[in-house]
Amino acid sequence: MDGTEDQDAPVPREGRWALIVDGIVREIVTLDPVGRFHSDLEFVEVGEDVDLGWVAEDGVITAPRVPAVDLVAVMASAVEAIGRLASDYRQRLSGASDPYKAAIYNQRAGYGRQILAGTASEAMIETARAECLRLASLDLEDARAQGLVAGEEDMPDPQAMAGVWLALDERLAMLAAEIDRRETNAVLAIGRRRTADGIAEALAIARGEIETWAAGVAR
Repeated sequence: MDGTEDQDAPVPREGRWALIVDGIVREIVTLDPVGRFHSDLEFVEVGEDVDLGWVAEDGVITAPRVPAVDLVAVMASAVEAIGRLASDYRQRLSGASDPYKAAIYNQRAGYGRQILAGTASEAMIETARAECLRLASLDLEDARAQGLVAGEEDMPDPQAMAGVWLALDERLAMLAAEIDRRETNAVLAIGRRRTADGIAEALAIARGEIETWAAGVAR
């Protein structure tokens, strides 16, 4: 053997060939496959853009079809997510995640309005007086600072208690209104996006802004 057979062997042509299996590009080779693979394998010469997973049909190789994105459904899902988040924070910030507590808040606010208007029943006034005493027993200095008790004998003041209840009710209403505003702005921002990625981005931004604001309010 003098090595002349190796020297005379043809050099495989360079390029790009796709191995087609069941109509799908399964492999890309860069040397001419003729004589290098089993003859039963189907190789087709392709351009630089063809990649694994492309589809071969009737002698034409094309990129796989990407399912159309239902933007309406994506947007509806994002809006629903913001709605759930806003609802959750309404409950958390009001301290009324418990329906019983929510009913108590509403009842106390109603008592407060009637006490200050002079139309409260004796039972309502006694409730306010009892609440003053409860707070005074927990922290007398704080109760005095709020005007809940007055004088040397620290007499409970139902009207002062009514004012506290209404101040709480007003704060809860303001928080609820702010959450409503932020939810509306988030929905509008989501509605302005025209791609699934854009909708996801708008949702992430809105979620972050609401959570950051709510964390600040809760401090």
